[in-house]
Amino acid sequence: MADLIAQGSERDQRWRRELDVNETISIGRSQGWETPWDRAISQKHASLHWDGHVLSVERIESARNPIFFRGTEVDSFECRAGQFFVIGQTTFTLSDEAIEVTLSRATPQKQTQFSALDLKRAKFRDVDMRMDLLGQLPDLIDYAVDHSELFQRLANVLLAGAVCADAVGIVSLEDLPDNDQQVSVFKWDRRRVTGKPFLPSQKLISQAVQVSETVLYEWDASRGQNEVITMAEDSTWAVACPVVGRDTKGWCLYLTGTDKGPETGRSDGTLPQLQDDIKFTEMVASVLSKLMKLRTLQKDRTTLTQFFSPLVLEAVAGRDPEQVLQPRQTDGPVLFCDLRGFSRQTEELADDLMGLLQRVSHVLGVSTQAILAHGGVVGDFHGDATMGFWGWPVHRGDEIEHVCRAALDIRRRLVELRESGDSRLDQFQMGLGIAFGSIVAGKIGTKDQVKVTAIGPAVNLAARLESLTRQLKASILIDADTSRYVREYLPPEVARVRRLAVVKPYGLREPVEVSELLPPHGPDCEMPDEQLRAFDEAWDCMVAGEWNAAFECLHQVPSDDRAKDFLTVYIAQHDRTPPADWEGFIPIARK
Repeated sequence: MADLIAQGSERDQRWRRELDVNETISIGRSQGWETPWDRAISQKHASLHWDGHVLSVERIESARNPIFFRGTEVDSFECRAGQFFVIGQTTFTLSDEAIEVTLSRATPQKQTQFSALDLKRAKFRDVDMRMDLLGQLPDLIDYAVDHSELFQRLANVLLAGAVCADAVGIVSLEDLPDNDQQVSVFKWDRRRVTGKPFLPSQKLISQAVQVSETVLYEWDASRGQNEVITMAEDSTWAVACPVVGRDTKGWCLYLTGTDKGPETGRSDGTLPQLQDDIKFTEMVASVLSKLMKLRTLQKDRTTLTQFFSPLVLEAVAGRDPEQVLQPRQTDGPVLFCDLRGFSRQTEELADDLMGLLQRVSHVLGVSTQAILAHGGVVGDFHGDATMGFWGWPVHRGDEIEHVCRAALDIRRRLVELRESGDSRLDQFQMGLGIAFGSIVAGKIGTKDQVKVTAIGPAVNLAARLESLTRQLKASILIDADTSRYVREYLPPEVARVRRLAVVKPYGLREPVEVSELLPPHGPDCEMPDEQLRAFDEAWDCMVAGEWNAAFECLHQVPSDDRAKDFLTVYIAQHDRTPPADWEGFIPIARK
């Protein structure tokens, strides 16, 4: 691994960035790898290329000031590991240093564990400098485009604020199978190029993560040269400070060095300058933890908003989205909405498919808005169809009422839009099917492609009911469980229901009692209750085998009620006489 290190005239004017093989980058005051602290560097000053062995540097012609390499002004040169070049007051050093994690179980001569209370009591020296660095942290974290940039900025802050540290790192302890662990180094930096590897102690990191407190290891500087314990043989101390949080699990800020500050002495034997550095690191970790938590909460809410209504979001507030989205089995209603006329319109409007897409999206938006408005989850889009479901991730007990209200809102809204003269809807009709039953809902799919949806018998039945709306000439068809709920619990001012038929669609083992969901009697539905009762009477007669009586009841229904056509035609085809094998249901042939 090769890094380019930029160091200005001040301690905090610094960065360390990894070079990728065959990568060409630029350095400048405000372009490429930026050095905003040095006005002697042009906005774009030099072009760099790393081939894995040599860094080729070329001054850009428009750059105002020269580049010095090995004491000589040059426009192009090759730089090797350990060498450096200078522009203005900034030194650029090529470092090629290894990272190794020591598994040494050697015991330090001194071990100190710092609680939050211990560090709170400690008072800073260099207060202004450290507070200024801490004050910059929110912006540094917020403006980082990715974790790599975030870790680089954190390393810069740690080196600037932890004055005793020779090297710093952002590391992570990860659990492996068989109770094993490994340390990953996200980013590390060193104050000076030494040519020695960065050797964080796994034992120290593991202990800090386990106790969730900062831990200091100290070693005798006179120990044997072949005893590898931490960063390098000349390191006399190392600190691991855990970053506690859901999305920072196992993270640690790591410091190591030799200098412990001036020998002013303390009653506990800990040198004050080093303790200042430890307190500063702890505060960086605390700020990082809180800001990452805030960022996660914002991300979680954005993620969940894609699927859930405000009602559901309120119920799952504060929970881990991964847990919320886990699939589980439940009982709940499913709504299937299909746009009729889509295929025909696709053929007729082949030259304006984008315009067709806009119209379809507008209509589908009506259904999705209604689902979300009534506490449902938009599960999936199947071409020109929308599926919504209730009862997950929270179960309230009144899901059937909400799915019925959503379906009636969709029906009403489409009628309003059509009556408003919206030409986008002239050629479209919507069929809706509702079924209640067992579903498995949650984040379902593979590691490469996942979606929040539901599967199960209720989903299949809702889709079948929606397809039957064409044959039964009804807008909203519901199953027996939903029908029973509406009759028992919903007043006629909210919804009404009429039984249409008992059918056995192709592929289903058992017959299905099919009813129509209707709005209250009024401008949206002028069908009087007497008409519904005539249907109920015809339904009872037909199931009992009294087809002539059923036929007469249906003739009491006005001719503009097209839902009666399915039964009257079927009865007429059989001369008003049930077949010898009549079992109370009508088989639906495969389309």
